[in-house]
Amino acid sequence: MGIKILIVEDDKNLNMMLKLILKSKNLDWELHTAHSGDEAINLLKTFKPEAVVLDIMMPGMDGIELARKIRGDAKHSRVKIAALSALSDGDTKNRATAAGVDAYWTKPIIPDTLVGNIFQLLK
Repeated sequence: MGIKILIVEDDKNLNMMLKLILKSKNLDWELHTAHSGDEAINLLKTFKPEAVVLDIMMPGMDGIELARKIRGDAKHSRVKIAALSALSDGDTKNRATAAGVDAYWTKPIIPDTLVGNIFQLLK
């Protein structure tokens, strides 16, 4: 199996759309999805992704807190984290970077741009 990617997005339709976009490119990527920060943390106990693409605005644990938790676990120290968010303000981007986010992308995103961004993230 190829590169493992976890998509964390609370909007179920967008979550499914992101997964479909990535699958449609016929890349050798193993994709898993979570709909909340807590679900992502539980999934990370068994699924060891190379990259996590997460939303910032989620109920309960937001993406910034999720990034902090991922970075706080030595088992996931090499995981690349990208935020994909509707928020584009500098404060949110700075907080995400401080939490350990490697790349910050804004919604909406063009499918080919998303794929290219993931390749860049994994370099």
